[in-house]
Formats: sequence, structure tokens, C-alpha cells
Amino acid sequence: MERAIDLTSTEGWRTLEAELPENFQELAKEHKVLEVQYGPAKITSVSDLLRLVAYSDGRDGSFRSDATAQPGVTWTGA
Repeated sequence: MERAIDLTSTEGWRTLEAELPENFQELAKEHKVLEVQYGPAKITSVSDLLRLVAYSDGRDGSFRSDATAQPGVTWTGA
């Protein structure tokens, strides 16, 4: 039986991370998940990236729409 995890809570994130491989941080480094092509990275941890992806996916939105929905943020990417 599936159960819902509250990803807005710290406990929910701990539950989610407990389901990942123990070495998920190292795997992300190995696969260069956090490397950026241009400029400095705004997201510097695998956990933060995972939260962003889960948040965006849960909203059925895109990263572009999520970013531009914030006050004072404009999209300058291609």
C-alpha cells in the first residue's frame, strides 16, 4: 500500500532520502549532476536539487514557470 509523504516537512524529506541509495550524494557527483555550463551554480547540494525537482514535478509545472512566478525574477535563458 502506498502512502503519501509530506514533502513540505523536514520529516518528509528525511523519509524520502531514506529511500534513496546510501551513496546518492556520491552518485550525483560521479554523474556531474551539479555541474553547470555557464556561470556559478545557484543550487549547490543534491538534496536541494531533489527538492526543486520534486516540487516542480508535484505542481506539474516547469522550472521556467516556477522561477518566473517569483516576484522580481525574469527568465533570461534560451
